[in-house]
Amino acid sequence: MDLEPKLASVNGTQLEYVETGEGSPIIFVHGHMSDYRTWVELFDLFSDDFRQVAYTQRYFEPNLANADTIQMSVDEHIEDLCQFIEAIDCAPASIIGMSYGAGIALRAAAKRPRCLSRMLQHLTTRLSLVSPVAYRG
Repeated sequence: MDLEPKLASVNGTQLEYVETGEGSPIIFVHGHMSDYRTWVELFDLFSDDFRQVAYTQRYFEPNLANADTIQMSVDEHIEDLCQFIEAIDCAPASIIGMSYGAGIALRAAAKRPRCLSRMLQHLTTRLSLVSPVAYRG
């Protein structure tokens, strides 16, 4: 599937994303060492009855080019997800998250429950669930 990447202005940065379909929104949240491309091949598994959106979190390629320095924090990624959902007019959205992204989605649901309608998590990491640890790279 060949999708044209778009940019959303979120929380003081630009996040790249792709989308296809119309209807109830599903947001795909990637884990560490990946980006929105992790999900694109799965889009064919869902009907056109869904608006499918996969974005790349801040400080991950290709969004890494937007950062002067890297000071990743769980709290920043949570706020980015909440603002992303609002920026592309997807609230409330279903969320499918993997690994680190699943933890971000869970904490986003706790922070702004009106942004999310339901969630599927795969390989949720404990670190992202309980600790707002800042990563420095």
